[in-house]
Amino acid sequence: MRLKDNAKYNRIFNSAIESINELGLSGTSISKIAKKADVSVATIYIYFENKEDLINKVYLGVKEDISEATFRDFRDSLELFEAFSHALTNFVKFLPENTAHLLFLTQFANSPLINNFAQQEGQSLFHHIYSVFEKGIQQNLFKDVDTKLLVTYIFDPIMNYLKGRIDNHSIDQRMIKIFIDMSWQAVIRH
Repeated sequence: MRLKDNAKYNRIFNSAIESINELGLSGTSISKIAKKADVSVATIYIYFENKEDLINKVYLGVKEDISEATFRDFRDSLELFEAFSHALTNFVKFLPENTAHLLFLTQFANSPLINNFAQQEGQSLFHHIYSVFEKGIQQNLFKDVDTKLLVTYIFDPIMNYLKGRIDNHSIDQRMIKIFIDMSWQAVIRH
């Protein structure tokens, strides 16, 4: 059995994202990913069972990267608005600097190709923000609707906006404040 190499895995991971973003899923093959990653096709099968497994693991890896960035320096003890602002600020700063992640995620966020396990694991990576929304509902500050709906209602429009500005890799503080204010107004009870 061959040992797994983190550098090779990362090259395969990044090459898969780039290939799928450039060529679409149907235009991407394991051999194209291998060529772009400068590894053999057999090497890819050390890390992934097949193309479906690769897509699901890459999807989870992208979600992990976004989650790590979104919740960097996050503390559960933050006040509700601070926690909300902290997560949104980090999220909005990360995606324009990581457009490959943004494009990949928007392409597969609701895809039937992503299996239930990957979807649930991906969602669990954002437990901090779900906790913020649940606290807001319990405190009667946020609208009393499904927490997943609130999260989707906030994060999906931001991702779509950022995707439309893919060539502009920076978001200024004024724009971040607008995102936070509009998002906060969208979820609080009036």
